[in-house]
Amino acid sequence: MDTSPAIVSSSPHPPRPSVAERIRDAAREEYALRGYHGARVQRIARAAGCNVAIIYRHWTSKETLYVDILKSAWLTAAAEIESSIENGNGTRGSPIELFADALFRDPLGAQILVREYLDGAPHIQKLADKEPALLEPLRRATESFASGDWRRHAAELVLHGILRGGNLPVHEETITDSG
Repeated sequence: MDTSPAIVSSSPHPPRPSVAERIRDAAREEYALRGYHGARVQRIARAAGCNVAIIYRHWTSKETLYVDILKSAWLTAAAEIESSIENGNGTRGSPIELFADALFRDPLGAQILVREYLDGAPHIQKLADKEPALLEPLRRATESFASGDWRRHAAELVLHGILRGGNLPVHEETITDSG
């Protein structure tokens, strides 16, 4: 039994996140706000409080950083859906409601995923090609979606979001003046 006194930190401040965590957090913000093509590694570095070389020490390219962030957002949404199905919550609503609920729980991840879908989902396709199991939770949840009326499911998604007050955050920089 160890009777030595515990070592207590004399610092009144909480520990600072690691540089990789700060980079991931900054990259999530940047990719959510601007998408893959609009994101700039320099802005990520500035927001993370490091220089660009540090980012490239952890990730080999802007794309590998993006795929890491995208995979994390994808896995978070898939885990939420899988949990709802396993806990029986998936029987009360449609598969599209499960997907919407998962996205509303992680707004930054939702923005990243939506931007990826709007770009044609090239990085998700590469992830799925490398790791087909990534699609399984979503495939199970959407089996009835594929066999049903897509307009009804789309309307359910919109209605579900409106009823929950689930507006995804919109940044002013992403709104363009069309007039």
